Amino acid sequence: MSKRLIALAVLASVSSAAALAKDKGVEPALSISSLDMLAGEWALSIAYANGATATGTRICAPALGGVYIRCDTSVTFGDDDKTARKSINYINFNARRGVFEDVAMWQFPPAKKIMDVKGDPQSGKMSARGYIYSGEASPARRIMETWSINKNKITVTVKSNLVSQRADEWPVFFTETMMK
Repeated sequence: MSKRLIALAVLASVSSAAALAKDKGVEPALSISSLDMLAGEWALSIAYANGATATGTRICAPALGGVYIRCDTSVTFGDDDKTARKSINYINFNARRGVFEDVAMWQFPPAKKIMDVKGDPQSGKMSARGYIYSGEASPARRIMETWSINKNKITVTVKSNLVSQRADEWPVFFTETMMK
């Protein structure tokens, strides 16, 4: 009998806490569905700090049973031979750590990016930190991104820091704009 009473009390307190959080306007927990706004086709433009430009498309959709969002990107550089360069991103939400994790792989030059993305997309701002690894002879590049999110436009400012640079030296590497 006492076990039933304890179970009932626990259930009542959990229900009360949930109702109280809802009444106080507490934001729901983040999940991969928090990034549903990424789904769809985006026109992409990139402006590099050195003056180079690139344009292309990014198509994002739920993947692997909705656990990830997969984004396939194809860009062509303005001064290039018009050969499309491709990349793939997989983004998931790590509930234990409370962060989104973004892993990207590029076709040319072969490279991968691994970063943690923090913040709530509903707030319109997110930030990310991680590394780009490319080739055995290249040093790792530290990456810091700031995401500005609107309904049909996302702007990502990417700053980089080579391991040979001072820890406080974060120049803009490029700015990427996605438009639906």
